[in-house]
Amino acid sequence: MVASTLGLGLAMLAGPAYAASNPVVGSSSSTGTTQMVIASSGISPLTTSYGSCGSASLTMFNGGSRSAIDANYQLVSTQGNIVYEHVTVTLNNGKSESYDGPGPIFSATASGQFTFSGLRSKTTYTGTLTGTVTLDSGATCTLIPTSTKATTL
Repeated sequence: MVASTLGLGLAMLAGPAYAASNPVVGSSSSTGTTQMVIASSGISPLTTSYGSCGSASLTMFNGGSRSAIDANYQLVSTQGNIVYEHVTVTLNNGKSESYDGPGPIFSATASGQFTFSGLRSKTTYTGTLTGTVTLDSGATCTLIPTSTKATTL
């Protein structure tokens, strides 16, 4: 099994970002961009991370609840199909949700959503996406940790 860096991006209302595992095959880089997008819950920042394996995006938004926030992620591989995904979103208050994909996926993209409930009203939470994906080549790519924010009503 070869380990590689997958630079996937993180974006609110989008998906997750990947980075390289050890040993790194090929070059790896990490950049971040911020854009403004209009979502059903208002205007929110969109952040994306890129690496040598692809991009990862994380979007967090309040769907109208005083005590809940949704976190959407998307992984995009540029180095082959994603077979398995293992992702975690952790909030700055310590709450976390994980997904250990049943696989095999065999697609260049993977996405999902977590809902964090039982949160304090009128509070801004920062979420961070981390994890790994396994590609059909056998390479393991680590997500470049990416963070974004959302506020409860």
